[in-house]
Amino acid sequence: MIPIVLRVPDSCFPMFRKAFRREGIHRKPTFRADIRRQVLFRLGLLSAAIVLVGGQEASAQTNTSPVTPSNAQQSACSSEAYRQFDFWLGTWDVTDPSGKHVGVNRITSAENGCLILERWEGASGSTGQSMNFYDPIEDTWRQVWVSSGAVIDYTGGLSVDGDMVLTGEIHYHNGRSASFTGTWSLLADGRIKQHFQQLNSDTGEWRDWFTGYYSRVSLSAE
Repeated sequence: MIPIVLRVPDSCFPMFRKAFRREGIHRKPTFRADIRRQVLFRLGLLSAAIVLVGGQEASAQTNTSPVTPSNAQQSACSSEAYRQFDFWLGTWDVTDPSGKHVGVNRITSAENGCLILERWEGASGSTGQSMNFYDPIEDTWRQVWVSSGAVIDYTGGLSVDGDMVLTGEIHYHNGRSASFTGTWSLLADGRIKQHFQQLNSDTGEWRDWFTGYYSRVSLSAE
């Protein structure tokens, strides 16, 4: 006969001891009928313990196998709204409207698709970085750009034409601030037009701040 080892939780023993007392199992059996009755009763308790332990282990398995951090991260930003700015991903050569090379911009996806990072390297040596993300509470996109010249913080989303349009403010490190807007447009030839404007508070007119044309160098978004 193969012995069966049953692990019974400590919490079960008080219940079993009470049952033993009710059935008189704490006394020494004196009759064969008593022995038979006690054996049957012990078998009943054993069956109940097996069912109880099995139910607790199944419950523990159910309670310890919910969404893990890894698959939560993978699924958190998978909806279509988070992919609206993916057309900007890649490594790009940037020129001004005359065709002159003005820099290289590397746009990558991070945090399992929840964040887009920008790393700008200008031909003249300027640099800058931005964080771009979709806010599901506000249902808007937000970019925070930081460079040695200024900080730009603006929000928005896709226009009816499919352009990413953000509006907010630019804050220069010398203390000046102004209203600011940026537009990213995917052109028919696969390039992207990036157009920035700053509001002149004295005249109330929007003036061009930067216009660049992006030609893709690499599809990599890693």
